[in-house]
Amino acid sequence: MKTDGFHEGVQRLFSTYEREPEHPLHVARLALQILEAFSSQVIVSEQDRRIIDAAARLHDIGWTVSGPGGSGHHKATARLIRLYNWREVGRMEIEKLAMVARYHRKALPSMQHSDYAALETYDQRMVRYLGGIVRLADALDRRHLQKVQSLVVQIGASTVRFLLQGTDDLEAEVEAAYRKSDLLQQELGRRFEFQRES
Repeated sequence: MKTDGFHEGVQRLFSTYEREPEHPLHVARLALQILEAFSSQVIVSEQDRRIIDAAARLHDIGWTVSGPGGSGHHKATARLIRLYNWREVGRMEIEKLAMVARYHRKALPSMQHSDYAALETYDQRMVRYLGGIVRLADALDRRHLQKVQSLVVQIGASTVRFLLQGTDDLEAEVEAAYRKSDLLQQELGRRFEFQRES
């Protein structure tokens, strides 16, 4: 995958469709922190690292073309990514990017989803893993106010504890994190705990 065409496309989609840039940029920062925290557990390629950063940045672009209140915006996001005229970017990279962004909300990846089912086993795993991280990072900015500024991840044999560092009450973010960490917990086979670092 050529970096120039990829980053050019991400920036063009972002600037065209994103109306609230602070939120996705913050989600991208949190997603990369989570990815780094699990780097000893799951090894990802540089390509997949670019994909998760881009998916986090683009995950909400579907809002501008979706139904009332953003209904179906996750699917609209995937559609916009697929329809964009990418330059020098392989079809498989586009598909993975679209799916990682799409699974930030609602249904989890399923073999009932034909685009996901068509992927090779490794790519399916990366979509689940990277999608799970974006899903969790999005929850950690539930109110779009960037209240969770950073996090520390403590990985145990059966439990992962997330210590959240922020400037305000983080109850809404913690509640959303418990709900939307489902995919990542499933993929890593560990139970997650979230608390504000005192």
